[in-house]
Amino acid sequence: MELIYLIGVVIAAFALVALFYYSGHEQTRETIRNLSEKITSTINPDHKTKTQIKKDKDKEKEKEKAAAKKAAAPIMKTKPVKLKHQVVSATANKEHRLFFHEIGGHSAQITCLSFSNNGDFVATASIDGNIRCIPVEDIGQPHQHDMYLTIPKHASSLAFTQNSKRLIVASEGDIKFFKLPSKSDSKKLELIKDFASGLQSIHTVQVLDVEKWMTVICAGELDGQPHVRAFNSKGEVLTDLSSKSVEKHHRDKKHPHTNPHLRKSYTQRILLVTSPDDRFIAIAGVGEEVGVGHGDVGIFEVKRCQNGEAAGIELKFEFSGHESEVIGIAWSSNGKKAMTCCADGSWRFWDTSVRFNESDHPRLFSGSQHLPNHIIPHALALVESSFGSTVVLGADTNIYFCNSGSGDVIESVEGAFGGEVTGMKTSADGRLLAFMVNDAKRISVWRAP
Repeated sequence: MELIYLIGVVIAAFALVALFYYSGHEQTRETIRNLSEKITSTINPDHKTKTQIKKDKDKEKEKEKAAAKKAAAPIMKTKPVKLKHQVVSATANKEHRLFFHEIGGHSAQITCLSFSNNGDFVATASIDGNIRCIPVEDIGQPHQHDMYLTIPKHASSLAFTQNSKRLIVASEGDIKFFKLPSKSDSKKLELIKDFASGLQSIHTVQVLDVEKWMTVICAGELDGQPHVRAFNSKGEVLTDLSSKSVEKHHRDKKHPHTNPHLRKSYTQRILLVTSPDDRFIAIAGVGEEVGVGHGDVGIFEVKRCQNGEAAGIELKFEFSGHESEVIGIAWSSNGKKAMTCCADGSWRFWDTSVRFNESDHPRLFSGSQHLPNHIIPHALALVESSFGSTVVLGADTNIYFCNSGSGDVIESVEGAFGGEVTGMKTSADGRLLAFMVNDAKRISVWRAP
């Protein structure tokens, strides 16, 4: 009965709706239409009214218009957000008695530095493209008489000529010569000449002698291959050494420290260090085509023409017997002693005061010894200190002063730097030690003990 009653009510409602809908009154029609939609929605909740259907269609049209507008809009290239590079402090232990001062004046990380041969100047370069050259006596003074210049691409290596009147700058594959002004001249360094090395990058540049007798030697890369090239003062290539595999020359009595049974397979990085007296050029990592053994350090000398001009470089002897990669070479201030240090912590101490005859070889003071505490240096130098001949090592954030004969640590400065040391140069007299620190904008200068 209840079902019959409900059906009757619905029929009556529809009849009433039909009656009023066709009565001709527009307002009544709208009211009846809304009432009908509500009744239908109550009976079938999933049913959509005409109003809802219209709204849904309008929304779909708006979405389509927005998508078409977005597709037609030009694609804007956004620049990557550069994170601010963290700059560390060059020196972390300024209270130590051996700390001297810091050299600043740059707005970005230091890339290289060099002391002049006469001990008067120190030059520094940074990623900011600026190069500063200041008198050593002005280090630590409130007013510094600095000379400066800015180059488009930052310097990767610096070197002074023997008379300290020219500064040689390596920037990517180019080599530039700058004249140092006198005290009465402008503070700006003057570009006097430049030439392309033919290499894609240069990480080390060294120079021997001056003027027409000058020899410029650089180490870098070309097509992924390491090269060492020697140039005359005109920029002409005199010698080109690479690491390409060639048949090794026969060894004779000139290589007394070579033991083929101790050879191990490893890759040797390229090292280039000239002696302070401009006599020798120590090269590691290339030179097999002229007789340098794998893992050995070739000691070269400049060949000259009859008029004295440079004609290239030639191998004179080797530092041999290393059982792992040579990671550092250092000369004494007079060029008569040298040190080679290996990746396994072993080191060798050499006497290079030889006369270049067939029976004369560099004398090995000590070898196959290991630095204490497994120290693997990132920078090393050989100086004369109050302890005698002393090896200076920069490793991580520390400085170690070691006896050159035994390797024992004489003194150490723990936590000397705010970051990892990446390089070191010494003044001409060996009294000042200038350290480069990773991500630091300043040079940390220390005294030898």
